[in-house]
Amino acid sequence: MNNDVDYTMLYPLVVCKSKGGPYNDASFVAGCYFGQIQAECKKLIECYKKVWCVPTPLIPQIELLVMHEGCEMSTELWIEHPDDWTFVTIQRQPTKSHKDLSDE
Repeated sequence: MNNDVDYTMLYPLVVCKSKGGPYNDASFVAGCYFGQIQAECKKLIECYKKVWCVPTPLIPQIELLVMHEGCEMSTELWIEHPDDWTFVTIQRQPTKSHKDLSDE
C-alpha cells in the first residue's frame, strides 16, 4: 500500500495554521464536516437517507447533531481504515402518521 499519496484540495484552507492562519487544521476540517452534515440534516426528507464518510473521532459529535435534528443514524467502520473513517447513514424519523399507514 502506498502511504505517500498526495491530494489536491479544491481550495486551500488559508485560515489554518498550515497556511499561516490562526485555526488548527484538524479542528477546522471537523467543523466543515459538521456544518455540511447539519445543513443536510435540516433538508432531509422522511424516507430518504444520506451517507457520509467521516473521520471516526467525529462520530460522538455527529450523534448529538443527529438527535438534535430529529434524525436517526447508523454507522459502519470502513474496514480498510477503521480508526480513521466511518460511514454514517442518516435518515429523518418518520412521523407517527407514516408509521400508522405502514401498519395497515
